[in-house]
Amino acid sequence: HLTQAHQLIEARLPETGWVLPAGYSVLDTYLLVFYRWGNRMSLPMRTTYPRWTAHAEAMLARGAVQRALDRESISLWQ
Repeated sequence: HLTQAHQLIEARLPETGWVLPAGYSVLDTYLLVFYRWGNRMSLPMRTTYPRWTAHAEAMLARGAVQRALDRESISLWQ
C-alpha cells in the first residue's frame, strides 16, 4: 500500500512549484514529513520519486524549514 501511495503522490505532484496552484501550503510541509519517513525506511526516494525529491529540495531552500530541522537535530536524508 505504501508504494501505491508514494506512486500516487509522485504522479500528482506538479513538476515544479508547490502542491496547490495558489502556492505554498500546509500540504507541502506534510509531504516533506512523509518524504523523510521514506528515507528513514531506506526507500529509494531520490531515484524513484524525482518530482517528490524536487519538492523536498525546494522545501529545504526555505529558511523556516532549515531552522526547524536544525532545532530538532534531524536530517531529511537520513
